[in-house]
Amino acid sequence: MLQTKSSVTPQKAKLLEQVAANAPPEEGVQASSCFLGVCIMNATQLRDTLSPQVAKNAGRKLSTVVQEHFPDLSFQWLDEAHGLGFLPEMEEVAFRRAAELVSSRCQLHLTIGDDTFAVNTRLACTWFPSTLEATPQLLLDVAEHLLVKPRDESGFQFVTLRSQEDVMETLGRGVDLHGDLGLSQKGKGVNRRLNKRIPLKSPCVVRYFRPRTTNMEVLDAETQDVSQGGFALYVPRELRAGEIIEIKLRKADGPLFVAGKITHCRYVSVKKYLIGVSVVETGNEPIISANPTQAAKTYAWLTDFMCTRATTHCE
Repeated sequence: MLQTKSSVTPQKAKLLEQVAANAPPEEGVQASSCFLGVCIMNATQLRDTLSPQVAKNAGRKLSTVVQEHFPDLSFQWLDEAHGLGFLPEMEEVAFRRAAELVSSRCQLHLTIGDDTFAVNTRLACTWFPSTLEATPQLLLDVAEHLLVKPRDESGFQFVTLRSQEDVMETLGRGVDLHGDLGLSQKGKGVNRRLNKRIPLKSPCVVRYFRPRTTNMEVLDAETQDVSQGGFALYVPRELRAGEIIEIKLRKADGPLFVAGKITHCRYVSVKKYLIGVSVVETGNEPIISANPTQAAKTYAWLTDFMCTRATTHCE
């Protein structure tokens, strides 16, 4: 079961309670999950721009519009510009039709004193089927991600995510690799429910040791998929099974460094090899490459690798 982590504000905590009630922890999602997001884009007036007062009044009006069409929707304003609501057990087609009606009423004209403001909004709706195995936190995070970072800037966006692969593709580099892949800071699996390989194609950097030295060479690589505690990568040259490498992965909030042992290497085509990597350590800073000599003194698994490599070369 795919999961992720994010900071939980009081507003999101209320939404999370509603989502969790629809998805018992040990049983998975029991009904479809519908999220309706509203974004206040701007408010135009000849001599003014969007102000806190306009935003507050627009938020109140939009909340009323949403609740009129979705009386059972649990709706919260995450900040002054973004609101998100959750509704269980609604079929995809019915949810889309109702959301389209809301969208048609969300372009507002507000009168404050003697001034009239045209308020432009955008709706981002996300629908998950009951068959998708995902934690309540992940469902909420994906819906918020699509609200804050839409696929396009049109006034109405409706996204259906039917599989874990769809979710991974949607989140892209925003995925929390520690949480979603079940990796702790020591590289040990903490999420035993993740038991299949998930496609995740993303550029990365691989560093490996040059023969008979502690110097490391750099390769541009690409992740192919991930599984419990491991990766499959495409690299441009052959790397031997048993070698220790360091991988630098890109995330939205900064890099993730992974130290791992190559389990196998297979030729694919000219300058393209597929390697499997078993994770032994992860961190937000370089694990080996910053100081390989010091790293060899710190990590027993790296010391063993260095000793084995030296013995092999001597023989």
